[in-house]
Amino acid sequence: MRCDEHSDLLETLDSTEAASGGEAAAARFQLGLTFFQHGDYERAIAAFTSAVRFDRGCADGFAWRGEAHRLNGDYKAALADYDAAHQLDSANGRVLFHRGLVHWVLGDHDAAIADYTSALQLGPENALAHVNRGIAYLERGDDEAALDDLSQAILLDPSYPSAYQKRGDIYLRRGDLDRAISDYNQVFRLNPFCALTYVKRGDAHRLKGDHECAVADYGNAVHFDPLNVAAHVHRGLTYRLLGRHDLALADFGNALRLAGENSDIYYERALTHRALCNYPAALADFDKALQLRPSDAELVYERGCIHQLRGDLDKALEDFNTAVHLKPDHALAYKNKGAIRLSRNEVDQAIIEFGAAIRADPSHVRTYIKRATAWTKKGRLDEAIRDCEQALQRDSDLAAAYLVRGSALAQQGAFEAADVDFARALELEPDNEHVHSVRGVTEMKQGNFEKALADFTNSLRQNPRNARTHFLRGTVYQSLEQHDRALADLNQAVLLDPQYTAAYCIQRALLHAVNCEYERALAEYAIVLQLDRTNLSALLGREQALEAMRSLPTQGSESASGNGTSESPELLLLTPATPQEQQQRPKTAKHPPAPPPRRTTPSPKLPIRIFPPWTNQPNWSPWRRGLLLHVRTGG
Repeated sequence: MRCDEHSDLLETLDSTEAASGGEAAAARFQLGLTFFQHGDYERAIAAFTSAVRFDRGCADGFAWRGEAHRLNGDYKAALADYDAAHQLDSANGRVLFHRGLVHWVLGDHDAAIADYTSALQLGPENALAHVNRGIAYLERGDDEAALDDLSQAILLDPSYPSAYQKRGDIYLRRGDLDRAISDYNQVFRLNPFCALTYVKRGDAHRLKGDHECAVADYGNAVHFDPLNVAAHVHRGLTYRLLGRHDLALADFGNALRLAGENSDIYYERALTHRALCNYPAALADFDKALQLRPSDAELVYERGCIHQLRGDLDKALEDFNTAVHLKPDHALAYKNKGAIRLSRNEVDQAIIEFGAAIRADPSHVRTYIKRATAWTKKGRLDEAIRDCEQALQRDSDLAAAYLVRGSALAQQGAFEAADVDFARALELEPDNEHVHSVRGVTEMKQGNFEKALADFTNSLRQNPRNARTHFLRGTVYQSLEQHDRALADLNQAVLLDPQYTAAYCIQRALLHAVNCEYERALAEYAIVLQLDRTNLSALLGREQALEAMRSLPTQGSESASGNGTSESPELLLLTPATPQEQQQRPKTAKHPPAPPPRRTTPSPKLPIRIFPPWTNQPNWSPWRRGLLLHVRTGG
């Protein structure tokens, strides 16, 4: 019989008097079941309503009308019917089960658990009641109870994929990845097309470090559900871990197209741009994320980190200040503020910021080391050592703590204790270039130039582009009177960082002076004094070179310039010729006159003193383009 025929029958029944209320109720109840089976819940509700009007004691009528209301989305009406059915028949476990389901849909997990528990007391073998109660426990945050129910459901009936799915989720959250993967495998045995399970198993593989398997699972999830945003996002995260940043960006872009404006996805894409050093794109994504969540301290902090990486320290400080305003205990923001202050040599302010970071998070050992570095720069070595010891109490295998403490001990003159710390740091990190470099400086202080040379060489093996280490090794070579090697290292230092131009030119001057080429030595000192007129090494070297020139025998009455003038070497030194002046000067012969005969007695030693690297270097003024050309060409 068709549904419209059943509807006509219901109207006929309602328009006639039945011989018995029970018979009328039964007829209408059966008609309601027919509508229900055909999915016509409105007519089913009408039939069940007619049935219970004839028989107010019809518990099944209330129960099935409640079912129709539930499937029709009217949960309040469903609860009212289930309550009526339960009052009429308290031993009906099916009513309790479905009322528990409605409570769960409405978010009342305690009421749902109570109904499922009552249903299980009536029928303890009901596996689905265990599954549903386990899910309610899980969403209430009681993982242990949820795990017990889901495991019991699997023992009673291993054909419910949701039991394996939810138990696998618990294992995944606990980090029991092998068990999680095993449960997800059982889901695929029952339902091989579940995109959600592919995402979850992919997460387990990713957390386990099996990134290729994770990518494969996320790919299957996308295949079975191309609109699955989580699959795209999580595959993007995995591609980033694999260093496949272009593929990660593509996945994040697809996720944004599917999900629309989403701050979390913008955040992850920004981090991927940062990994590619594409800082403008990273900033753009952080800005978009912050438009959606303007009060998110973490987003503001991360944007500040991008500004810091770009060298825009003022904007970085602004973001870090905003982050601590939004979240006063944001330890990393305080730490980065301190790092910026320290880089600007604002040591006192840096110490304050590091202190705030430590108060916000005393467990962050790196902050103790940063503050110890600041104490060292301030000369308060005991405080620096105490901070390092605080860090080592929390992590005894932290090489950086041994390095900074060793440096402070060396400055106190406790060289043996410093050597022990340096050795421990290298034991933990044998390839740490900084430990070799700092220990090399300590050896220089003690006059152990060969040991210092070995340390600087080891440091340069790890990072051959460290200009300061080239400068330090060049200084050691100079102390060992290996001038050619010193010159090579200082030349490399200048090419990497022009601030070492002065040291390079002084070494060139020294080599010229050793070979009695005093005019060339004076020219090198002139370059240094244009960069810094107070450079002590250049001033002393110039005086010694001038004194040595005056002690040389002259050739006839002509000056060394050969043009009959007697221009003072001091004047030449202080006023180097411009390119225009060089063109106006008379051209000299292609081959200059032969140099004066070598002295038969040893030439005076020139104890040129280059500032030791552990002292403050002079702040050289901006150097000219011509000076850089001179250094690069060796002219």
